[in-house]
Amino acid sequence: MKIKLSIASVLALSLGFVPACAAEDDETTSTSASGTEGTTDTTTGTTGTTGTTGTTDGTATGATTDTTTGGTTDVTTNGASSTTAGSSTTGTTTSSTTGIDPLPDGSSCIADSDCMSEKCYSIPILGGLCGECKTEADCTGGGCTIPNPIAGTGSVCNEGMLGQGCDGPESAVCAAGLQCTLALSISGIIDVFSCGECATDADCTEGTATTCAPTYDVANFSGQRTCIEPNSLPNGSFCDLAPGGGAACESGICGTADIMGIAQLGVCSECAEDMDCTAPATCTPPTVELDGSSTPGTCG
Repeated sequence: MKIKLSIASVLALSLGFVPACAAEDDETTSTSASGTEGTTDTTTGTTGTTGTTGTTDGTATGATTDTTTGGTTDVTTNGASSTTAGSSTTGTTTSSTTGIDPLPDGSSCIADSDCMSEKCYSIPILGGLCGECKTEADCTGGGCTIPNPIAGTGSVCNEGMLGQGCDGPESAVCAAGLQCTLALSISGIIDVFSCGECATDADCTEGTATTCAPTYDVANFSGQRTCIEPNSLPNGSFCDLAPGGGAACESGICGTADIMGIAQLGVCSECAEDMDCTAPATCTPPTVELDGSSTPGTCG
């Protein structure tokens, strides 16, 4: 299950640069062509440097190759001289966005190249974390469970068991008897899907467990939907905010708990609004904390 949090993470990076040492070899060659004596001076550079010069005074033609730098110095006739720069580049592989070596799973990232796994799972506003997968296509025989930005753990491949992540209603990675259902929706941010027993009450057809209800694990960004008996959940339990969701609660009422203005979850409560209370009492709405604890709505 995913929840949008007001979390800012800053990665301070330092890039070091070590220049290569330069070494010079001077070589003088005496060349005679067409009765004219010419002299060619060639100065070479080491790997990582730039600078090869050649000067010819005479009528000889040809070329001198700098084997150290890979550059070529042309030797021109009629007393002219030419200089050609040769260079070569060496270095180590680094991330394209951070300038450092690729990071392990659970590390903050911006692009796939930042990660050793080459999988940066990005959640709008919360940012990205390196992990094993970005979709279930990255996994074999199961789905992809999203990262947990609170705990700093990356995404992982799973076996499609109850509560484990999947891509959406069309997914076929969930184990027998389970289906990929919406576990949590944060408007404009992300929809979180997981393998569950049901999507609606219509999927609950065995025995007396005829009501489909959600269970949320807020701290671990996970959740699932299961079939339960009607009116079996005590106050403080999670329930479905969809119409009829209160049928799972002993009280028959599913109140709305607002989490930091970014998500709303249903909690079985004494009341959902003032009209559920006897005047002059008013309804105090339910709450859900980031550690997953919940408090039911009460009249008072």
